[in-house]
Amino acid sequence: MGGRRKKEKTAINGRWVNVPTSDFLSTLFRHYPHLPIIAEDLGIVTAEVRQVMAENNFPGMKVLLFAFGDDMPHNPYTVHNHTEHCIAYTGTHDNNTVRGWFRKDADKATRKRVEAYLGQPVSEETVAASLSG
Repeated sequence: MGGRRKKEKTAINGRWVNVPTSDFLSTLFRHYPHLPIIAEDLGIVTAEVRQVMAENNFPGMKVLLFAFGDDMPHNPYTVHNHTEHCIAYTGTHDNNTVRGWFRKDADKATRKRVEAYLGQPVSEETVAASLSG
């Protein structure tokens, strides 16, 4: 095929490559100077990514559904641990809905932690509104 790459339906066969981040962002901001960017800092974030976020003043994301594990007091997704420069969401396209999470994914202990943190009883019907504030 003369160097052509096979078209993939998913990124599963992909690989990470180093790119000239500052060149890319400089070009992007030259063409779109007021482009609002939120860095998806979910999961493992390298020091290099944190540096790019800091240098460009990009806010990060905090997903509330990640907050209610055993490590809740120190979990970065728990509201009292959010940094000033972040945007909080109940979930992303990778998550179940809040109601679906509460019904299917959250175990009894997790549901109890949600109620304790919110200081009120929470049900499948009320959890989305309770977390949204």
